[in-house]
Amino acid sequence: MRFLILLLTVPMIGLAFETRSSVSLGTGGAGVASLEAGEASFTNPASIMHLKGRQFFSTVQSDLFALSLIENDRSSALPGAFSYAKRKETEAFGFSLADFAFRNFAIGATLNYFQLTPKNKDFIQQKRATTFNGTLGVSWNFSRQFGVGASFDNISDIPQEFATLSGVSPRTRLGLNYIYKDWFRLRFDAVTTKNNRFSELTPQGGFESYFGQWVIGRVGWSQIPGFDDSWSAGLGLSLPKFKIDYATAWISDETSEIRHSIDLGLAF
Repeated sequence: MRFLILLLTVPMIGLAFETRSSVSLGTGGAGVASLEAGEASFTNPASIMHLKGRQFFSTVQSDLFALSLIENDRSSALPGAFSYAKRKETEAFGFSLADFAFRNFAIGATLNYFQLTPKNKDFIQQKRATTFNGTLGVSWNFSRQFGVGASFDNISDIPQEFATLSGVSPRTRLGLNYIYKDWFRLRFDAVTTKNNRFSELTPQGGFESYFGQWVIGRVGWSQIPGFDDSWSAGLGLSLPKFKIDYATAWISDETSEIRHSIDLGLAF
């Protein structure tokens, strides 16, 4: 019954308001199959089922502020999350639900409310625009070491105001996550490009490794068809109840475009 209720919450429209955690950014953007609070709230809601207890997550980047609260303890009738993200003129409020379809296979959905408030006089649409949309995600952990995941955004048409002003298009993510002896973790995602073209997949990959008991180092790479490679690196401190992560990403061309990100996570 809980699984049926979950399916009824999946909207048939969506808008990709991409929010990546520092963990994901540090590993090339890959994270759809990972079990991180940032990715569970904004990339793959099915991951909520694999995160126990309550998790608070926030991230600050040059053009983005986001936070979320995940609830998955014994008192939860149906595990879920609330999220908020702001990027330039666009704000997103999200509500996620997740459940196991069968052993170790989870499905999740996020219902988002988007609000666009243009501040630039050059925008075609001067008035505030709003829309509802959603993300559908699945996560399957074959074992403690290996898991796969997928997420689907923008299933149907997007309001013209958002498509024109934000350059948004349908997107599908497929990914895997592999852990070797708890200290080496490999991630890889394949992401569709404009108009959900599977013929032009963007590879995103990276790995992270523990240095001692709590310090984590990360390296990543991605490549969008027709553009130069993007590289990233990150560093994290992971304590039992507290996490802080930093990442930076840059494009290997003459533009010197660099992106910085810092996250804070609390478990309680």
